[in-house]
Amino acid sequence: MERYYLLLSQCAGDCGTAEALHVLSKVCGFRVEVAGQGVISIVSKNSENIVRCSSKLVCARCIVKEVYRASLSEGWDIALGAAAEVLSRELAMRASKERVGVDVEVSDVALRLSAAERALVAEKLISMLRARDNRLVTLRSTPDFHIWVGILSDYLSFGVILQKFRGDRYRSREPHRRVYRRPFALVPQVARLILNFSLNPLHGPFLDAFCGTGATLIEAALEGFYGVGVDLDYENIRGARRNSLQHGVYHLIDLIISDAAHLPFRRDVFALAAFDPPYGRAASCKGKQPHLLLTEALERVLASLKPGARAAFLSPGSEEYSAVAESAERVCSIYVHSSLVRVLWVIEKSFAKNQQAELL
Repeated sequence: MERYYLLLSQCAGDCGTAEALHVLSKVCGFRVEVAGQGVISIVSKNSENIVRCSSKLVCARCIVKEVYRASLSEGWDIALGAAAEVLSRELAMRASKERVGVDVEVSDVALRLSAAERALVAEKLISMLRARDNRLVTLRSTPDFHIWVGILSDYLSFGVILQKFRGDRYRSREPHRRVYRRPFALVPQVARLILNFSLNPLHGPFLDAFCGTGATLIEAALEGFYGVGVDLDYENIRGARRNSLQHGVYHLIDLIISDAAHLPFRRDVFALAAFDPPYGRAASCKGKQPHLLLTEALERVLASLKPGARAAFLSPGSEEYSAVAESAERVCSIYVHSSLVRVLWVIEKSFAKNQQAELL
């Protein structure tokens, strides 16, 4: 078993870490723990499954394989010298070019060093590596060998970056690029975020009870799920169809005009659900109060889920939505602007609730 680290960007605040822990441990089955802010430690036999699983995550930045660990009490010179010896052997196995570009990234999770001190650590390590292998040159843009130094709570970790994830991988699906657009439509990162929180070991169709322009349906379809989208607005249903055709996933999607408070599905159909109900000044709830509509819709969504299935959804953080806490677990929050903070909630349908519903 080897140790790897998933490095996260700050794209979704505390939701990014919660998302990574849920998907990596509950869905993919890895042993994980938080090693520091934006750093998830993973123990696994190989890196392929880690890369495949991490590619689903909204805030995934890169995967690091640890090759050496040192105690903070050893001192920097001893730790860097020992790490350089291990890294030089790793470099000899990987690189066969006459000149090898190297870069060092120092992540001070424990906030022990200044920017100048971090730069000095990187320079020292590169000079030690160059003394062992004269092929090395510093190359920041496209290095052949990217080294990561993690200054964690009580130890130093030295590793090699195996995989980087593009920061612009959602750009092609941004709202302004869709053929059908609506104000305040979900950006693909948030749509993927709530989808990931709904993931579970069950297999089956996906439900979006307030599909809108189809952002969450598209993300689910790109992961291979057959999805059903519901909306009371015909223009949204028509627009979601156009957007799914644009992204080539319409064959995995069905769209239904219906009230989310009266979903036309039998019990125990869907394996997962994720949605963003209407709220705010731009919301159209057809005469209903948004928080009451959400409460009614949750009952119908929960009834249509299989036992053990999960539903993830967003709501404002205002007081009128406090009743949601009676049935759902608050996971994290996403700051939108000064007047809106989105709270992400998760409900897992237990087997006991399903048996109780059958008795009623």
